[in-house]
Amino acid sequence: MLKENQIWTFERNEFENDNLQSMVEKYAIDNTILLAITDKGYLELALNFYKFSIEKHSIKNFLFVCIQKVTHQRLNKLKIPNVLYMNDNRGNEESLYGSSDYKWKTHVKTKVILDVLRMGYQVVITDVDIAFLKNPLKEFQCPQCDIEATMDGHNIYNSGFYLSRPTQASISLHKKMLSGPRRNSSNQILMNNIARSMTQASEIKIMELTVDKWPYGLLYFNRHPWFSEKNKCNKCIIIHNNRITSSQAKIYRFKEHLMWYVDENGEFFYETKQYLGIAKCINYCQDTE
Repeated sequence: MLKENQIWTFERNEFENDNLQSMVEKYAIDNTILLAITDKGYLELALNFYKFSIEKHSIKNFLFVCIQKVTHQRLNKLKIPNVLYMNDNRGNEESLYGSSDYKWKTHVKTKVILDVLRMGYQVVITDVDIAFLKNPLKEFQCPQCDIEATMDGHNIYNSGFYLSRPTQASISLHKKMLSGPRRNSSNQILMNNIARSMTQASEIKIMELTVDKWPYGLLYFNRHPWFSEKNKCNKCIIIHNNRITSSQAKIYRFKEHLMWYVDENGEFFYETKQYLGIAKCINYCQDTE
């Protein structure tokens, strides 16, 4: 474990890269793989994401990347495609937005993307607090772009969902993200700073995915009523349940909007269950990433 005053580094022996490559080779379709990083703290959200977004849309080129062994074992038991990338104690608990562990996990995500780009695959990275209303893999429209990224506000790229093509520019972006001052920044902050610099120098081509089809949390959830099928966003491709702090707050909001398919103990899935009860909201209204 690193001392507090050290900069994070990622040593080769921390990872199961050989396993990652073999699993990506197994599940990639048309040289494209959809990846989601998960651990024990976000397991409930991960299971819901798999049921609501992956199974519902029959997406086959998907893989969970686990950073904690218990999560890997649980997903294996459920026969859900996954690979153990590393086994770190920081994956045992939920990491709240802004915490040191949270930032570290975002940089692990960058490392995973870089590893797969170097294998020559096109990578779509997704957070598990996202709901697919359509299959997003069919909606990318800029094959000449290095990156196609969702937005998290005006001129802010969202590191929670984006496509990276295995170009030199895309690989360079992720290498620079890992070599930056990571301790006090999430990967989204570094992504935006470096992407802006590279764009201004004409070193990379990035397409902004429009928020009318790819909305972030505040934009979508503040405009749509709870427990209602009315005023659904027919144009929306994905919805990112961000800008709130804890996993329980995210779960609560998914339930409010009828996007929750996992029962209380996480063992079984219910596609038709609608949550109409009243629950306490923890850290629900904090405006965060």
